[in-house]
Amino acid sequence: MLSNGHYLITWRLHDGAANNTYAQLFDGSHNALGSEAQLIAGYDPISVSALDGGGFIMTYSKGSGAGNLYAQVFSNSLSVVGSEIQINNGQTVGNYIDVLGVTYGGFAVSYSKGSNYESHHVKIFNNSRVETNSFELQNVYANGGGRNNLIELSNGHLVSLIFENRGGVMQNVLNIFETSDDATSAQVGAFTRSSGYPAANIVSLTNGGFAFLSTDSSSRVLSGEIFDNTGNSVVSSFTISDNLGPHQYGTPQATSTADGGFIVSYTKTGSDGYQDLYARKYDSAGNASATEFLVNTGNEGISNQRNSSRDYNGTSNIAIASDGTYLFTYDQTESSEYSVRLVGTNSIGAYTTNFLQSSPTSNLTSISLGTNSSSNTAIQKLDTALEELNTIRASLGALSNRIDHIVTNNTNTATNIAKSISRIEDADFAAETTNLAKQQILQQAATAMLAQANASKQNILTLLNLSLR
Repeated sequence: MLSNGHYLITWRLHDGAANNTYAQLFDGSHNALGSEAQLIAGYDPISVSALDGGGFIMTYSKGSGAGNLYAQVFSNSLSVVGSEIQINNGQTVGNYIDVLGVTYGGFAVSYSKGSNYESHHVKIFNNSRVETNSFELQNVYANGGGRNNLIELSNGHLVSLIFENRGGVMQNVLNIFETSDDATSAQVGAFTRSSGYPAANIVSLTNGGFAFLSTDSSSRVLSGEIFDNTGNSVVSSFTISDNLGPHQYGTPQATSTADGGFIVSYTKTGSDGYQDLYARKYDSAGNASATEFLVNTGNEGISNQRNSSRDYNGTSNIAIASDGTYLFTYDQTESSEYSVRLVGTNSIGAYTTNFLQSSPTSNLTSISLGTNSSSNTAIQKLDTALEELNTIRASLGALSNRIDHIVTNNTNTATNIAKSISRIEDADFAAETTNLAKQQILQQAATAMLAQANASKQNILTLLNLSLR
């Protein structure tokens, strides 16, 4: 999420012989702002993070294989800000890298380097993009080179998560750093958690602590543990999902919620055999506050393989928009293609709509007819574009039908309400006319009877007068 309430999606597209990075910007109401834009050309993107002072930063590697690590700052409107920043000192850098914008306006980078990626480092930069401190992480073992993750706690400390393989013994190493905008940053703690596979993550909580999420490689159980801001465990291990299936390799993703809890997403094999994306919300004590729910829909699972156009991602991302909507992005299998979709839920478990459906392999701007192979690729892209167009038309047609039904129903309701109001407020002319005639007849009859009664009395008095004479 950007500082102005907007957000963006980034993805890597293999355009011919190079990997290029694209992005699509959205406003807080989930409307696309402009068209997709190319951010980085010719290099592999690694991580991206919003900056506290506005804009965002993206890291990427240069050189053959895993080469030098660089970073570039962009504005909220996707414009380049300043020149690129070289992060490492020339040694080989692995693919497990994370960048994080911090509250004083600077950023931190965690990365692995060396021939076996056995050396793990955290570098801290101030808001002028100048390096202020660098740490070689503790508990670093040979044959390392696992995942790197960074989060910032409410007290300004950073927590780094790395995965290590020490002679076949795998574990997650967590390091805590005290940071500042100068050279006074310091490492204040480190501890480990055993693991059989580098499928782990950390998420900061609004109450000051953080949650550690990890997958057991043998039992395929996803569990969590909650720590305070000094690294003390305050909630022991609790199970999030115990049915991840035999092909669970995606790293769990999580984001904090305003009530002090967090929402976590993870993949597991569904009944249809596909890798599906699920999510669940937890409070700050590790208690589930909602039932597990499926994020992706239909018979299309999360991608777990490679093809010539799109590299395996294997995990999802999750964030919370400025209006409170939960946003999920993930690679989804569609025949032989992959697409990036954004799914929002306004309340946990209530699926609403796809805000974006962008298929990198159907990018028609990169079509080439120069060779037989590129011509076949162009045909595939056109076919995919037509399929997407038909899907959008079908969705719009279904939406139009629903709107027509709603309009018809509302019209009938308005008519019935008008009739009811008329029955309440307006007089029934026939009934009232009949009632008036009835009352007039009764009045005339009463008058005649009264006249007849008066006449009888007068006759008696006349007879009495005659008798007295």
